[in-house]
Amino acid sequence: ETAKEFGLTINEYADERMHIVYSTKGAARYLKKSYFFLQNWVLSCQSYQMGLGGTQRSSDKKLFGQDEMKIDQKTYWYVMKFLAHVVAFRPYLERKSGQTRLLGLYKAKPHEPIDNVLVNNDIDQERFEELNVWLRKGTKNPFYKPYLMVVPKKQQVFVRKETKKETVTIETEFVEPTEFKKIQTDLPYDPSTRVIFVINGKRAILAEAGDSKITLAIRGGISKDNLVEYNDLRMRQEVVPGSAYYLEKKSRKSPVAYHVYRPEESLWEISQTYAMRLKDLKKKNHLNEGQMPLPGQVLWLKKKRPKGTQPAIMEIKIEEPEEVVTMIEEKPVELDTGLIARDSAENPQTETVKEVLESNEEKEQIEVEELKKTLDHTVKKGETLYSISRTYGCSVEEIMKANQLNGTALSIGQVIKIPVN
Repeated sequence: ETAKEFGLTINEYADERMHIVYSTKGAARYLKKSYFFLQNWVLSCQSYQMGLGGTQRSSDKKLFGQDEMKIDQKTYWYVMKFLAHVVAFRPYLERKSGQTRLLGLYKAKPHEPIDNVLVNNDIDQERFEELNVWLRKGTKNPFYKPYLMVVPKKQQVFVRKETKKETVTIETEFVEPTEFKKIQTDLPYDPSTRVIFVINGKRAILAEAGDSKITLAIRGGISKDNLVEYNDLRMRQEVVPGSAYYLEKKSRKSPVAYHVYRPEESLWEISQTYAMRLKDLKKKNHLNEGQMPLPGQVLWLKKKRPKGTQPAIMEIKIEEPEEVVTMIEEKPVELDTGLIARDSAENPQTETVKEVLESNEEKEQIEVEELKKTLDHTVKKGETLYSISRTYGCSVEEIMKANQLNGTALSIGQVIKIPVN
């Protein structure tokens, strides 16, 4: 019933559940429908065995819509079996094997005799039946429409002209992201040249405009999953043009001993700069998940900072964005003093020009004083001192000073004062 619901034919002549193409399309339609209701690929996989209704009744509603799930001993057995197949077969599929038997599809005409298919594809009856177990009986295509028959693919021999591709290797202990573009520009342009950076002993390639994770993986000759793992990439993290991405696992430490942290950089950028695993960078500096270093904090890269010792803080110059000031040319205004005198004589309530100017100066002074106050801000989930400072256009140091904070740790719901200039 389910197969027919998703467009597969099952009758005395054919069982499309056993056809490699039609069954795959039917399975894809089923999984897409399950995902539409569950919004969770793991549960969609589970529904393939126990049905959509059974999965909805037996699963925790909190899991609907989840992008990530923990796989443990409580996970449904069919999901575990599915994942086991993925783990077992993926390395084999990624391996280039010359022993692979290639199969093709032959589009048979309506009611075309099977003998024609055998002759046209140079295949015997026994081999044809082995590949087309979905076709139950008969010596011809029993359908009124063209049908795809599975046949051995005809081998074509191509003479490939090998082009010599030179690899330029640039070795360094570390390279900051801004320097990659300069190095690339200094190299002579040659389409047949491939540039490989070796940073801290680890090979990396440079991301170009328009690159994605999959295109980087293809150019680097590794799988997308390995690229994500080697570079500590999150699921939705975009590829940054001009940055280096590693083709092998990064190191646990850097030959460079220390790095002074600046607020505008992320821990991920630092880990990429020194070809060092992100988790090891955090571990060496006793940083918990979501915790950021203080501006100017000295990060340990080679050894772990001794437990119980406070991190050293260096004085750094934080560059504030330049304020754009539009200059207006002042032109002298000639006042008709006679007119002012007449106007004042006719109306004693009229203020003199001097009084008006003095009054305006006082108002501007009051407005400036009013602006030099603080605003209250309630800390929300995921916010840091740096993100809050960027929101209000002030520095981290100003916020820490206004609140007499000794560190950068914040708690959700905490009310802090923001100096507004």
